[in-house]
Amino acid sequence: MRLEYKYMIENKHLSNLRRTLKPYIKQDEVAARGEFGEYKVKSIYFDTTSLRDYRDKIEGYKIRKKLRIRTYNDEPSKEHIFFEIKRKNDNYISKDRAHLPFEKIESVIAQNSYINFFNEAQENENLRGKNPNFFNNVRKEILSPLALVTYDREAYFSKFDKSLRITFDKNICAKPFPSLLELFDISPGEQIIKNHFLLEIKFVHGYSRWLQKVINMFNLRRIAFSKYTTSLNYHRVPKAYSRNQILSYAVK
Repeated sequence: MRLEYKYMIENKHLSNLRRTLKPYIKQDEVAARGEFGEYKVKSIYFDTTSLRDYRDKIEGYKIRKKLRIRTYNDEPSKEHIFFEIKRKNDNYISKDRAHLPFEKIESVIAQNSYINFFNEAQENENLRGKNPNFFNNVRKEILSPLALVTYDREAYFSKFDKSLRITFDKNICAKPFPSLLELFDISPGEQIIKNHFLLEIKFVHGYSRWLQKVINMFNLRRIAFSKYTTSLNYHRVPKAYSRNQILSYAVK
């Protein structure tokens, strides 16, 4: 279990914030391998036809969850696909994750049918026993892909506490009702947050005074922010689509 604090910051402050944090942080190894010191994050979020997980967030339920498929960067042949259930209990976050190499499921994804994909993936010995709840949720609750969210991430760790992680999420884009094939689409969709980036501070045991000083220096204010709910609001999914229209996507 960990805590996540989020801050929305204007892009013009990025360089100064990065420079101020530099003495205290070191770059994540994955980000360091990227051309610009960052990597691409792509997630397809699943939800019920009644948008249960979306509404749980909007209505402020203390205990809630999100299901997503996630991958990194743009080269599927080099990547794994991750199946995640992200749970929130009040302010605390936990995550269950299982994964497969892309080549193991490439033929299934090519069918462009997420139902077939999950049926076959659940039988794979590499996933069996690791995270069966993900697939059970999809089947029992008739979950369908509601949003593809893509962004560029700079990732860092504290030099003094490996459990403290700091990320800058930039160029946040989204598409509604994606197919599984779009997980590796080079087109990220529409930018849903303009002229700002999202700073996330993730920690277990609290964070040091140096970080609090930086937060005070930049006059940062915590926000409650969800990329998934923001993407649906941006594309007017809750207002523009009836339950029957959403259901039509669920049976693909």
